[in-house]
Amino acid sequence: MFVKGKIGKLDYRLAVNDPFSTNSGSAINYDQALYNPQNNNKIFAGYLMYQFWEQEGNLLPYMVGTYLGTKKVFNIGAGFQQNSEGMWYESGDMTDLDTNYSDIMLFAVDAFLDMPLSSERKDAITAYAAYYNYDFGPNAYRNIGIMNPANGGGSLRGNAFPTMGTGSIYYGQVGYLLPDFSETVRIQPYVAGSYADFEGIQDSNGDVVPVSVFDGGVNFYLDGHNSKFTLNYRSRPDFTNVDDVTRKSEITLQAMIYL
Repeated sequence: MFVKGKIGKLDYRLAVNDPFSTNSGSAINYDQALYNPQNNNKIFAGYLMYQFWEQEGNLLPYMVGTYLGTKKVFNIGAGFQQNSEGMWYESGDMTDLDTNYSDIMLFAVDAFLDMPLSSERKDAITAYAAYYNYDFGPNAYRNIGIMNPANGGGSLRGNAFPTMGTGSIYYGQVGYLLPDFSETVRIQPYVAGSYADFEGIQDSNGDVVPVSVFDGGVNFYLDGHNSKFTLNYRSRPDFTNVDDVTRKSEITLQAMIYL
């Protein structure tokens, strides 16, 4: 069940969901929370956003991301997600282990700015920043590799690295739409970065090892949002040796077509 709408400049979205994966069989770890396959408690989620300047539409669940200099937008928002006993783990004496359950409690705040800089040059700036405070239970973290070229989901597999878990995440990005020089092509260079402290990523001394990821690239808009190409460079951590974290590079070329 969900509701969404607007009250003046306040945009709201609230939802109550069932877990999409339950009773599917899953391992249980010692002192590290994993998703509880027996969980059937409701998931409560919501997001509130105040729009100071021009209004964004909420017909679709996704935001436009940039209006390419055609709108002046500044929003701040806050959201949450809660699921009782969404995680489980074992603890205690190895000869007499106890099964424990942890609630999933996620909270975030963000801000978005998109505005033209010059009506003559038709250039614009787009910026986004967010802070996430996640609690998945003790030492929980998850490795994710988008379109991973390797098998498995560990941090040593392909392009995967720790992306979410119990702890804090700071994220920011900024893009600059270059002055208009063509009737069909717009170019937008950008940079982005994230910094995370997950309590489950620790070195041999028991100290938390941060996860930092840096991106930089260029968006090529061939017909507004109808056709876009993105060339992205990423520097990400390699946790082969958690006591001596090195970095890997990757280059991605992406095409998006909206019909």
